[in-house]
Amino acid sequence: MMVCTSCGVERSTEAALVCQQCGNAHFQANYKSGVMGGTLHADSVPYEHGEQLALFVGEKKKKYYFKKWDKEADKRKLTWNWAAYFLSIFWFGYRKMYKHIAIILSIVVALDIVTLLLDIGNLAVNRGIAFGGAAVIGIMANSLYKKHAEKKISEINATYSNKEQQHMALKKAGGTSWGGVGIALLAFIGYLGVFFVLATAAGRL
Repeated sequence: MMVCTSCGVERSTEAALVCQQCGNAHFQANYKSGVMGGTLHADSVPYEHGEQLALFVGEKKKKYYFKKWDKEADKRKLTWNWAAYFLSIFWFGYRKMYKHIAIILSIVVALDIVTLLLDIGNLAVNRGIAFGGAAVIGIMANSLYKKHAEKKISEINATYSNKEQQHMALKKAGGTSWGGVGIALLAFIGYLGVFFVLATAAGRL
């Protein structure tokens, strides 16, 4: 039987990252994760990967994300992220996931081209695309963030052999950034410029 090291309550599963009773984060040697990819029920990884994941996420939100990832592992389904749903690319910027911003805006531009060429860009269609896209982001965000964190951890471990250097690099690469929000804003302004050009060329402005 595995118990929480903080409150003593029996853990729901051996792979649980967070105590469901007190919220204490577990970094046991049996913490299971696909740090190189996969799900939380993949092969077990050493102690330091759980600690590294916590360092990457940041002290303030590690319990929130560990609990979400626990649910995804136990129920084998995705969880919901309200911040990502409402803030979209700005949430990705805040979490320093810049490649995802580029992918999302590229998809949006592609959809704009299709709707402009087919002349179906009315209000109802635009709203449907917007809400549908936001819902997909809300559903996928936690899983995408975990994969992003795992990839960064793998890259940093391959670059640095010293544990202190690894921890410093993890804190720098992870956490949050208001500068990242600014990058997302600039990317969005750039998208508006592209849309203006496309809409003008299609005679929609």
